[in-house]
Amino acid sequence: DQWPISTLRALWEPLRAQADQRLLSPRHELRWFSLAGYCLRPGLGAPLDEARIKALWPVFHQSVKHSKEVQCWTEWWVLWRRVAAGLNRQHHDEIHRKAAPLIWPGKPGAPSKKLGRPKPEPHECSEIWRCLASLERLAAPVKESLGDLLIKELKRPALGQHVLWCLGRLGGREPLYGPANTVVAAETATRWTNAILAREVAAGRETNDTLFALGQLGRVTGDRVRDLDPAIREAIITWMTAHGASREWTDPVRAYQERQVAEQGQALGDVLPAGLRLRRGEVHVGGEPERPG
Repeated sequence: DQWPISTLRALWEPLRAQADQRLLSPRHELRWFSLAGYCLRPGLGAPLDEARIKALWPVFHQSVKHSKEVQCWTEWWVLWRRVAAGLNRQHHDEIHRKAAPLIWPGKPGAPSKKLGRPKPEPHECSEIWRCLASLERLAAPVKESLGDLLIKELKRPALGQHVLWCLGRLGGREPLYGPANTVVAAETATRWTNAILAREVAAGRETNDTLFALGQLGRVTGDRVRDLDPAIREAIITWMTAHGASREWTDPVRAYQERQVAEQGQALGDVLPAGLRLRRGEVHVGGEPERPG
């Protein structure tokens, strides 16, 4: 986790050279996916990252070769989540088209023997959702349809570990790297927030996941179009305080606060490479702004 981005990108070069070796066995393939995503995360931030992502993208169309191995598919989705910030709008749309039939009940193209792969197991479904929620360049209506599907999950007593995290990412007021015009409407985020606040939350992990989701949905940006009404933000703060949240959680819902590196990592689902900080439309490496490719 502490390796600088220069070291991670240097490790990508031999991985790229040995890309065909992932076909040797399922273990080779899943390990290659895991290492490639880890070394290229978050997809931008270093010189030549645009060329690296261009070299990686054909792997998406080649898909998973050991298609009957569930763990290979799981690592496949983790890979594309990790590099999502370096992918463009068309890439995000392609990933969505491939993933949507796997998580949408009754949607045409649902997994079958004809597709040559098994039905996703719960762990893979969780990673599919995390990948989709990380695609900040998807159009707002697409994000809204995904979030509305997750909202239905809130009625289940046993909540999947991905649900609240994904709602926070899909409905977040301040993107990590994507454009502001793909943020879901404040009315949608308010509806999701009320559904989360109405849920009886179990202590422990679910409380922490709820804090994250509410923190993303209620975060102040200074843009009146994106920000939630003060009344709903006050309800979020009241819930957070009642559940023992510190000012680290509540302050960004009261007033604009720049994201800290640790919070960016939590939103990405990974620790950022040492020395890297994301801002919407730019990256900072070693404290100096650098426009992404």
